[in-house]
Amino acid sequence: MTGKPQSIDRTLSRAKTHARKGDLAEAEALYRDVLARFPQNQRALSGLREITSEVLDHKRSALKRRARPTAEGPDPARSACIRNRSTARLITAAAGTAIRSKVALPDSIRERS
Repeated sequence: MTGKPQSIDRTLSRAKTHARKGDLAEAEALYRDVLARFPQNQRALSGLREITSEVLDHKRSALKRRARPTAEGPDPARSACIRNRSTARLITAAAGTAIRSKVALPDSIRERS
């Protein structure tokens, strides 16, 4: 083997080691370095995809944790959104029933819409 492929193999190995240790920024930089020289390198492309996937999974998990109710109680904004959706469903159902039975909507529902 020549010096260049060994250098690429060594760089890819280092990138994989950094990724396993959780140092995703360094792993990404190493993969991008390989791709700058060899844009079609499948090992570098695959490694970069794995890192991207891991970062996205981490962000999704963080968003889910943030959306969970806290010890103090549920998030007021989320509760309001759920209430609004529930109210909208009730109004829609009542309107559908009124149309099907040709009955006027009750005043309480008419005021909300």
